[in-house]
Amino acid sequence: MTAPASEDTGGSPLAPERVATEFTHMPRIDPRAVQKMMVRRNFLFKHQMANALAISYERLTQILVGGEDDVEEALIVRICKLLDCDRQQIMKSDQD
Repeated sequence: MTAPASEDTGGSPLAPERVATEFTHMPRIDPRAVQKMMVRRNFLFKHQMANALAISYERLTQILVGGEDDVEEALIVRICKLLDCDRQQIMKSDQD
């Protein structure tokens, strides 16, 4: 049974107002910096990197080429560990 549209959602974590604000604070990665680090670490193909990060090739392509630079913190940690780099080396410097 679903609640009527006028009924309060009771602070559901999936309420639209919460979802929108959670994603506005996601870290923004610098795709060009990641690609440069990939080459330095001999990851010459995106599929190598995707496999090593345990994400889909499509997701990595969205991040590096598709402009979806808002990424999860856990993924940033995995990228830094894989590429043996500091976080600030792959993050956009214009963070709000």
